[in-house]
Amino acid sequence: NMQQIANGIAAPLVPWIQALVQYYYATKKSRLDIDHFNNLTKHSTNLQIEVDKIRLMVKEGQDQVELLRKQYDEAVSRKQSLAEDRQRQKDAITTAADLIEGLQVQQARWNGEYSEHDSEIGKLAGNCSIAAAFLTYCGLLDSDYRHRVEHDVLMNVCKEARVQLKMPINNLALLSTHKEMAQWRSQGLLSDDT
Repeated sequence: NMQQIANGIAAPLVPWIQALVQYYYATKKSRLDIDHFNNLTKHSTNLQIEVDKIRLMVKEGQDQVELLRKQYDEAVSRKQSLAEDRQRQKDAITTAADLIEGLQVQQARWNGEYSEHDSEIGKLAGNCSIAAAFLTYCGLLDSDYRHRVEHDVLMNVCKEARVQLKMPINNLALLSTHKEMAQWRSQGLLSDDT
């Protein structure tokens, strides 16, 4: 009977002990969960620190990329500017070469004209002498007599004096203009060289 009495007294303690055991396991699991939560929090904090470090490295990398992009853009701009300068210099050289070539052609033409005029200058004195004598002495003479005086007398004087002449000599142009001669022809007058 003792056993029954003990069982009777212990019976209400059994649920309480069971509750204590359950409480113990629950608190143990809860402590494990809290420890696990604390470890996770600590690990999360460490991960957050790592993420912040990575973000900082990414930001530094982006800043470097931006700096490199800026330097690249400046280099491309400088290259474009140099290419434009080089093209302007090429154009200037081409223009200068064309100008030099044109000046060489012009110089050759001028040298030819100079030589031609140089040889004509020596004949100018003779032609002027004949023109002055023609205007002074032959203006009132008829065309036949003017022709003989001009060719037989004045030109022979120049030949004897070794004065060069530019041929042909047209002294009639000194007496009248082409317009006057055209008016005379329209009026039915004879031309001055007949």
